[in-house]
Amino acid sequence: MVLGDFNAVLRVEERATSSPSVSTHPYCQFLSSTGALDLWLLKGHVNVWSDYTHKNYHSGVTSIIDQATIHMNQVFLTMIQSLPNFIGSTDHCFIKVTMVLNRLQHPVTPAEVHSPPARLRYPMTSEKHHFTEFAFANRVDSILSTCLSIYHEAEDLQSFCLHYESIT
Repeated sequence: MVLGDFNAVLRVEERATSSPSVSTHPYCQFLSSTGALDLWLLKGHVNVWSDYTHKNYHSGVTSIIDQATIHMNQVFLTMIQSLPNFIGSTDHCFIKVTMVLNRLQHPVTPAEVHSPPARLRYPMTSEKHHFTEFAFANRVDSILSTCLSIYHEAEDLQSFCLHYESIT
């Protein structure tokens, strides 16, 4: 699963104003090249006035630009929704993703996490240059290339947490 603020609008219903230009957005290219599926698209109909993930402070225009994507291997069911709470000092809402994993035809519902990960940090305005183009992705790839634990499969929430701690 990959989720975050991609500033990507995938269809007209996801923006309250002008129509999106999605054909060249890197997020669309990512979906196409990996075969991953966007959860907002899987959800079907969305209402930009209630499902929005971003609200412009000045104009009040709402849009769904925070995305979540999965690869369908081992996933039985997924759901996505935006929550009414804004994240810290941003103009974005939390999104909640629920997944039911398929284990040998017996779905298992993972324990729900009620708070953001301990290492969640918002970049300061002066740090935004670190996240331009593919610099951030290249940095993550470089760090992960030295972590052998990323190749171990997470069997449950506890093993996921151990893997997560080992790479952060």
